[in-house]
Amino acid sequence: MLWKPKSLKGTAAQPTTNFETKSTGSTGNEDVQIDLTPYESGNQLTLKLTANTHSVDLSQFNLKEMVTLEAEGETYKPSSSPSLSGHHASGNIVFNTNTNIKRFKITIQGIQKTNQRVFTW
Repeated sequence: MLWKPKSLKGTAAQPTTNFETKSTGSTGNEDVQIDLTPYESGNQLTLKLTANTHSVDLSQFNLKEMVTLEAEGETYKPSSSPSLSGHHASGNIVFNTNTNIKRFKITIQGIQKTNQRVFTW
């Protein structure tokens, strides 16, 4: 009998995603490019974030205070988020939603050049 590995779909090693990556901003002067890729794992919505810039120090931004999720008539703040530093950063922003969501909006307030960034899925 051949051994077959268990599927990792939906685990931390291989999260499931049906959501596309969305971007705002650029790496131009005084701007920050933000890329977000959402995925669900259990009752959490996680956003894989990458931030790139050539002229802004990212350490001044606290994502836990700046990011909001709106879904199913509810508003959520992150339960965890990465600390940004330097000019290139990445990490996961995690929301405990207690439900599977399919349509939602992420708002990030206060990162220059675009003060309010809105991502919708």
